[in-house]
Amino acid sequence: MSSIEERLVRDIAAVTGGVVVTESDLQEARDVLERNMDGPRWSRRRTAAVLVAAAVVLPIVGVAVSRSLESDGSAPPLARLTPSAPVASIANDPELWLTGRAPTTELMWGVWREDNGGVQLRFGPDGTFSSDHLGQPFTHPGLVGTWVLAGDRITVDVNGGSYGCAGETIVLRASQAGRGLLHVVPTQPAPTRCPFLTYTWEALEQVVPTPPAIARFPTSATDRWKPWSRRSQLHGLWLVEGGGYAMELGADGAYVVAGRTGEPVDRGRWSYRGTELSLTSSSQSVACAGGDRLVWSGVEQLNPGTFAALRATVQDNTCDAPWAARHWIRIPDSRTR
Repeated sequence: MSSIEERLVRDIAAVTGGVVVTESDLQEARDVLERNMDGPRWSRRRTAAVLVAAAVVLPIVGVAVSRSLESDGSAPPLARLTPSAPVASIANDPELWLTGRAPTTELMWGVWREDNGGVQLRFGPDGTFSSDHLGQPFTHPGLVGTWVLAGDRITVDVNGGSYGCAGETIVLRASQAGRGLLHVVPTQPAPTRCPFLTYTWEALEQVVPTPPAIARFPTSATDRWKPWSRRSQLHGLWLVEGGGYAMELGADGAYVVAGRTGEPVDRGRWSYRGTELSLTSSSQSVACAGGDRLVWSGVEQLNPGTFAALRATVQDNTCDAPWAARHWIRIPDSRTR
């Protein structure tokens, strides 16, 4: 802890009558501010964290004013924080975080991502649920189950998945904080052996349906494109430029293209040879016929940090797939964030 931070801790303690600010509290605030400088594309939760921190500072200032007024006897005492309400606990206050209106069932339909985290979630219109932290919520999800919404509470009953958490229940309180943005707080979080959301308070950003804020392809850093080197770097969930479709390339060679409600519209097998990426539809595809092919040539990557993108030339599109765009944006997972 720096000498400045030590003085800050002493000063806060002096004016709050015992409200403890620990070194870990300061480190957390410092980390939030430093991470907030990394770039805004996948960090809407970071901005919210700074706003929450600002909400914490105001009561502390109010306490300082209160103590000053009390010391000269010129005004009656004002309400103040108590030692039972440490600063760090305010960030976990559900009422402070859940400031929007309760979501509707229709709003929940689709694919979501954990803002400033690596988890991806799918809430199906038929009540099915899946989630994964390695970019495979469709082909090899860690959690599989069902979900229901009652008021502002989302209840997920897990019945399968690679995490081995069948029989567990996860409960979240949620509020709609903006278009394509949810604030959630787990009230009955998953056990530690069942990886789920990273933090005790979260922002979830919708991937499909796609809000305009994340559908736009950036025009900066376009001189950094280079050939895609390894097949394994393609594994994960991708968003088509302009939004509306997400494409998952599974590590086992399976792929899924999801439409606006998060339901698969195409599925099959994918391959990557040289700089050519090929998708071959299976007979289980909805929008395409079995054997239809979508082929991109000259596949290149752009990866100047947490953001990653793919571009290529459409070589063949026998399905006439509307998701055969020139650019794709990677949705971060635990390997890439």
